[in-house]
Amino acid sequence: APGIEVPSRAALAAISIWRNEAITGLLVRSSWHEMFQRVYTGAKLPLYFVLTKLWTYVFGSGVFSLRSFSVLFGVLTIYIGFVFIKQAFTDSESVPSGRQEKLALIVALLLAINPYLIQTSQEAQGYAFATFLALVSSYLLFRALVRPIWSNWAYYALAITACLYTYYPLFIIIAIQGLYLLYQLVLKQQISWRLK
Repeated sequence: APGIEVPSRAALAAISIWRNEAITGLLVRSSWHEMFQRVYTGAKLPLYFVLTKLWTYVFGSGVFSLRSFSVLFGVLTIYIGFVFIKQAFTDSESVPSGRQEKLALIVALLLAINPYLIQTSQEAQGYAFATFLALVSSYLLFRALVRPIWSNWAYYALAITACLYTYYPLFIIIAIQGLYLLYQLVLKQQISWRLK
């Protein structure tokens, strides 16, 4: 979205790291075996740490590099929010024709100025990644329901699998999506059967 300012290298590296970010740094600098052992001992889920470790192979393991991984997912969250809203209201009668993009830009702006997303996008923690996964899995569920082809359901399954291996509170998002899916597939059909 236009006007979004991504933090500079100096700004990301200038803020001192806090304890949990230091743990992330230590985990990704350790061997794969040791990292998995510490992740499981600390009752954490591994996907964020695996991806961050792979990120450090390309971009290094300094403060800026660790935090820039979160910046990437903060920006992608804004983009997915824009795409999701634009597609969700494309054929909707609740939004007049031609206003879908304006509505999507408003949502992208609200995401871009959201204090939680700004803060978590500047930390070497998995919160920005988890936020991205929550939104992208919701978008992919929407896409699979609108156009129920095998590939859309496969992308959705991949997204919720990523959620299951990233952050425990995402289990709540998956449960809510499951209830919505149940409503769409079962309850809505029963109502339509009664109307016939």
